[in-house]
Parts: sequence; C-alpha cells; structure tokens
Amino acid sequence: MRRRLALAATTLALTLLAGPGCVDVGDPWYQSAEVALTVPSGPLSFDADVLTIFSRRGCITCHAAGGGGEVHFDITSAAAIARGGDDDPQPAVPCDSANSLLVEWITSCYMPYDGGPCLNDVEIATVAKWIDQGATQTYREGTCPNPPLD
Repeated sequence: MRRRLALAATTLALTLLAGPGCVDVGDPWYQSAEVALTVPSGPLSFDADVLTIFSRRGCITCHAAGGGGEVHFDITSAAAIARGGDDDPQPAVPCDSANSLLVEWITSCYMPYDGGPCLNDVEIATVAKWIDQGATQTYREGTCPNPPLD
C-alpha cells in the first residue's frame, strides 16, 4: 500500500512539474518571449544593444570579417559598419536612421537569404535608435543634435 501511495505521489509530482512546459502557441496562457521586449531607454551601446541583436539573429555568420557574405559587409563593430561593404560605402548614416540603408535592409527583411526570421519591430527600432544616437561603439553626448534617449 505504501509503495502504491509513494508511486502515485511521485507520478503526481512529475506531472505537475512537467505540465507548465507543455504550453502551445495559441493557448490563452501562452506568451511569446518577444511580447515583453522593448527598445532600451537611454544611450545605447553597440556591443550591448546592437551586436547582441545581430548575434542572436545569426547575422554575423555571414557579416563578419572573413564571413560568408558575398558583399563582405562586416557588422561586428560600429567602425566596421561605418566602413560599409563592397557596394555600399555608408550603410548607416550617423544621426539619420531614416536615410540609412541598414535600416531599410532590416525593415524590408532583405536579409537573411536563407529564409530565416527577420528582425522584429523592437530590434529594428533599437538599431534605428542606435544610428540616431550617432552609430558609435559607445554613446558620445553631443554627436547628434537631439538624439532619442527615451
């Protein structure tokens, strides 16, 4: 009897522990991890805010020094982005995301070629904000007139 009770208690405990992991998209209690994402406030850092996005999305697989990208456009540092690629000498116009090809490319989902997921709206807005703050490795006050800091 005790053995049956112990087995039942163990089964119940394992079921309760495993249950929360069995949530499907569309269930009323399901929330995507991206729902809670917001554009970081304050000054942005290339490494902490922008490179993190490019790394997470796999962009640097092709767009790094010696990467597999055909146009040899390195996006692993602010200086590399400022140098541009073979065809586009200035893909990020400092302080002007509205006229930056980089924002156009990530907004139109020009990349990735392999059909992977595009950057989401928050990621795009983060890259645009970084450009509007001067597109530098670390934020430097006075680089741009009226940079967005909120």
